[in-house]
Amino acid sequence: MPGPYKRSLEDAGCPQKGCPLDASEERTITEESVTGAAPTGVAPVGIERAKRRRSDFPPNVPEECEKTAVSPMTVTPATVTPASVVTSDTITPATIVPRDVVPVCSVYKGRASSFTLRMVDGRARRGTLELPHARVETPCFMPVGTNGPMKMILSERMERLGPSLMLNNTYHLGARLGRELLTHFGGTHTMMQWDGGLLTDSGGFQMVSLLKLARITEEGVEFEHPSTREKMLLTPEESIAIQNAIGADVMMALDDVISAVDDDRKRFEISVGRTTRWLHRCMAANARPDEQNLWGIVQGGLYADLREESLKQLRDLDLPGFAIGGLSGGESKAQFAEMVELCTRRYGQGLPEHKSRYLMGVGYPLDIVVCVALGCDLFDCVFPTRTARFGVALADEGHIRLKNNAYRTDPRPVDETCDCYMCQHFTRAFIHATIASSPSTLSMISEHNIRYLHNLGVRMRTAIEQKNYSGFVRDFLAKQFPPAEDRFPPIWVRGALRQVMPEVESWYSWDSLTPAQIEAMQKDEKCGSHSHTEFQPRCTAAVEGDAGNQS
Repeated sequence: MPGPYKRSLEDAGCPQKGCPLDASEERTITEESVTGAAPTGVAPVGIERAKRRRSDFPPNVPEECEKTAVSPMTVTPATVTPASVVTSDTITPATIVPRDVVPVCSVYKGRASSFTLRMVDGRARRGTLELPHARVETPCFMPVGTNGPMKMILSERMERLGPSLMLNNTYHLGARLGRELLTHFGGTHTMMQWDGGLLTDSGGFQMVSLLKLARITEEGVEFEHPSTREKMLLTPEESIAIQNAIGADVMMALDDVISAVDDDRKRFEISVGRTTRWLHRCMAANARPDEQNLWGIVQGGLYADLREESLKQLRDLDLPGFAIGGLSGGESKAQFAEMVELCTRRYGQGLPEHKSRYLMGVGYPLDIVVCVALGCDLFDCVFPTRTARFGVALADEGHIRLKNNAYRTDPRPVDETCDCYMCQHFTRAFIHATIASSPSTLSMISEHNIRYLHNLGVRMRTAIEQKNYSGFVRDFLAKQFPPAEDRFPPIWVRGALRQVMPEVESWYSWDSLTPAQIEAMQKDEKCGSHSHTEFQPRCTAAVEGDAGNQS
């Protein structure tokens, strides 16, 4: 490794005087300070970064940094009707507590990762996740490369766009390449020349997306390959073996996934128990626990008591992180938000506060901003790049459908605030003119959407550090739904935010809405639906059928 490797804490900070996590600190790691060889099986491209990782990183935090800023308080949780499906858009608010009651600078150190909670503002969290191949600043969005590389974006370009963690799909890589070939080539870090972090989903979601081709038993999931019709039995052990071969920094345990809109309560009860049993089998099967992290997934559908039972079974396990799964599958946005809020409650009611939290299958900017307010750290979805291939660019003002003739003579950049290559060099008119004939134009829109979400993460982190996340959310909403124009955010946004930001009630004249307006706003307000973009004043909706809030 030529010369010292200098690593400064990007947009990080600690409010405690003298804390070693202070943003002004710069650490120097020399060749001599690196102990031990690179982990066995780590892709060659990632060896240098793995060698840089020190066994004592992050540093021990002074005792005063672990203390709460305010003495513990009693919290009255939101009202939940036991054993019932959430069917109403009405959410009973939890008792609001002061914003400075959660410890900051707490450090969780696992065998192959660490998570530092640097700052909190309400439930919004600013953290740093250290992985074998990457430092991940949270909250952030993870782009999805289902079969390894991103569609229409080279790995070299991905590094310039900013994301340090991306997602691969275990089922598709296992079906297309096989465990032996993945092992032979040293995993997907090597195969796609990606030097950053990788998270792999377990293949559980394919139980929903490929339900007609799957048979589910206690042993695992038997898939029929959609092309060759060959049978593939994906057990918890096989899922982990494939993920070990992929070389993922974070592996998701195989879970028993059911569509959120399924009304069979008994099936969800089976899912909760089976997901926990499969998790234990995954933990036992992990052949590289010192090099690869295993995270569990909370299930339970839209049944509040089953979600609580899943949380109870999982949160005390010795795992470095957890995900909220089984959502973003056609349920109403209000139902979705209520389940997320339940899973992120404080004081031992929700997921552990000192570990990473990953909300699966969420990629709309508005959804991300709201769910960060509820306490989530990581997000993934195919939506940003899939919608880009339909000519739709993301911006604070909403979704910009560049195929629309309104942009035929527009001399402005696609997004005047964006620093991506497309926005710095081309006009909306040029993109409109070439979008149908030039694949490189669709590639540039894909890059823009990834860069936009990366920059959105930077802005959210800065707002949390400044204890101004509420102000950030207010300004973000005002760009899409200007109060002066009598535009309103979707009703579910109000219901979700008032759990943690009661001041949302003063941002808009909610009482002026007529029942007919409310009914119109709630119509088709579902996860996986683009219909809410119809209420965004400065954008046009994405193409119908460009689907799915799922990876």
